[in-house]
Amino acid sequence: MRFASAGNQIHNTRHAVGEAVASLEKQLGGQTPDLVFVFASPHHTMDPGVGRLLFEAVRSRVLIGCTAESVAANGQEYENGPSIAVWAASLPGCGVDAGVPDVDVKQACAAGARRAAGASSTAP
Repeated sequence: MRFASAGNQIHNTRHAVGEAVASLEKQLGGQTPDLVFVFASPHHTMDPGVGRLLFEAVRSRVLIGCTAESVAANGQEYENGPSIAVWAASLPGCGVDAGVPDVDVKQACAAGARRAAGASSTAP
């Protein structure tokens, strides 16, 4: 098993992702990560292609990400401005699965909203 993390405050999203991924690749010794967590400032998430860019760059089996005001990687916190942090794990022999069933996401969200509305309307 190998673990890696990388972060930066590069303004250009493509360059920020490229630099982070290059650092991960070096730390992982060329092993493809099985699990990757990405934390990006709102600046980087304004790019509608950032998810695909990250997925194609890291080539991990599972990629999970979110937006954050400040991010941390390599013992450093990045605040106030564009920032990205990527944590990765290469887990040979471990079964890593996103656990997302093959469903219509819009339909599933609508059903969840209907259930929530029904539950709140029956409350005393």
